[in-house]
Amino acid sequence: MIFKEVGQTMDPLLVNVAEGHHIDARVVEEILQVEKDHVYQKSRHTRGPIRQIINSLRINNYRAYYGESIFDFPIEGERNISILYADNDVGKSCFFSAILFCLYGPKDSDDLKDLINVNAQSEKSYHTEVSLFIENGQDKIEISRAIDLRGKLDATPSSKDFKCTLELIKNGVPLSSDEDEKADFINSLVHEDASQYFFFDGEKINDYSTASGSQYKDAIARVLGIKEID
Repeated sequence: MIFKEVGQTMDPLLVNVAEGHHIDARVVEEILQVEKDHVYQKSRHTRGPIRQIINSLRINNYRAYYGESIFDFPIEGERNISILYADNDVGKSCFFSAILFCLYGPKDSDDLKDLINVNAQSEKSYHTEVSLFIENGQDKIEISRAIDLRGKLDATPSSKDFKCTLELIKNGVPLSSDEDEKADFINSLVHEDASQYFFFDGEKINDYSTASGSQYKDAIARVLGIKEID
């Protein structure tokens, strides 16, 4: 689990990324210059560093997770790393998939019905929901994405019978009902273009080591918030 602190120096991170993936040093210099010109200004406007922490994740009938499962990520002093350890094929990849689903919605290739746990479907329970509880500086944010039937069901459901909805709550107050504004808000926390560098399957690490310098540059810019500022 990774969080960023706006205003915290990122120079060692950028240098390590550049050296590890043979990125032209000029790319690093360019990002560092933009960071100095913009990111620290952003941190000043927000009155100090912004720390983003995922406090807990709630999964209900999503794919491999039958019923409600709650994952808490406590932070005690410097003990701020949570490790998910389990055998193969018991839901680790699904865990990260649930986070991405909650933040950015289903993929274009996803069939909504297939995202609902099969045991729940056998009981004619067709509600699926994933919720993230996040601290963003002083703000408490809840992001919930759910799959439900569109209406009354008279036969075995198909994908077209389901709808996907998103709810955002900030400090106990629901945010805009406009879908584009919701997406913009989530991207301001962790942009979808950079999400693969925060939430990824370790078994597919080779896919990331073959990315180009321009891809890393863009991802780092997203993480630093430079894309949003520009």
